[in-house]
Amino acid sequence: MAVLTVLLVGVLTLVAWWVHQNFNYWKRRGIPHDPPKIPFGNTAEFMKTMQISAIFKRTYFKFKNKTDGPFVGFYFYLKQMAIVTDVDFVKTVLIREFDKFHDRGIFHNERDDPLSNNLVNIEGQKWRTLRQKLTPTFTSGKMKSMFPTVLTVGDELIQVFNEKISASPKDSLELHDLVARFTADVIGSCAFGLDCHSLTDPKAEFVKMGTDAITKRRWGKSMDLFLFGAPKLAAKLRMKGLVQEVEDFYMNIIKDTIEYRIKNQVKRNDFMDMLIDLKLKYDGGNKQDGLTFNEIAAQAFIFFLAGFETSSTTMAFALFELACNQDIQDKLRAEIDGVLEKHNGKLDYDSMRELTYLEKIIDAINSNLQHSRPRIPEKASSGWPFDSHHHPTL
Repeated sequence: MAVLTVLLVGVLTLVAWWVHQNFNYWKRRGIPHDPPKIPFGNTAEFMKTMQISAIFKRTYFKFKNKTDGPFVGFYFYLKQMAIVTDVDFVKTVLIREFDKFHDRGIFHNERDDPLSNNLVNIEGQKWRTLRQKLTPTFTSGKMKSMFPTVLTVGDELIQVFNEKISASPKDSLELHDLVARFTADVIGSCAFGLDCHSLTDPKAEFVKMGTDAITKRRWGKSMDLFLFGAPKLAAKLRMKGLVQEVEDFYMNIIKDTIEYRIKNQVKRNDFMDMLIDLKLKYDGGNKQDGLTFNEIAAQAFIFFLAGFETSSTTMAFALFELACNQDIQDKLRAEIDGVLEKHNGKLDYDSMRELTYLEKIIDAINSNLQHSRPRIPEKASSGWPFDSHHHPTL
């Protein structure tokens, strides 16, 4: 009993020491920061009363132009972070020294949570290799080949719009849900090769699973401490982020789509075709240039997830602002009519690129939305030191 007591005291002492060291990281280096609250760090209000973007924004404006260095300290649960307060240093992180900041420090667990092993999450040489393999799939030529699919779903969106307006007794229309189903159909077709019918079926499973992938957690909010604050520890504990229902849904859809296309030699010139080509290379023995099934599934999943909510939110706000600003709407309509007349009423990839005023509207919407979106996480490599004045030693 005495031995167990000594061991327990020793373990508790070690834990207490580690916690003290962890939450004094920025203080020891003389870098300005808000005092952390154990174990939440500076994110005690996260997903309770504030979004993470609002917490970052609060810290940014609190310290901007009030410190000597280009960034300040921050604790995201157990993890130390630096919030950049200098625009020029942003260029250092994203451009000049990007080779030291390409990792994001996001949870991924290739063994137990295969869909987390995507281009956004993975790190190091695996990220570089995967990026090289996937870069050719996002050329303008590839995007151009998928544009007819977008137009087909767009025609269906117009039809559903007309039906909704005719059936609505009010002069209002719930936009976000409608354009979310539009983006689900577009990405579902391009990334999975499926006719999801989300526009005509509000309860379509594809939209439900996309929403669940964003909002539901396997372990509940209580485990965010590990997934967000200690992602490597969470992976070692074999934790998973997605609920099993969502993982099974996407894994089965991708598996069935690949098998059907290979067996029936189906070609649609879409994102899935490009991924299948990479899988066939791997299966044929070219592991250097190919991808495994799990790697393909992860990329198809993140392709859908990255475009589903972001695109629909931008579209919904853009349509709302156009409805509220008739002069801007009229100017945009005149531009669209002019481009269509120039191209004999045909909208394609090339004519769409001539809609410069539309592009400015979308850019303006995205600029405003940046205030409510989370940060771009970049993780410094192990060889990137700080001096006592919290300037990087470059």
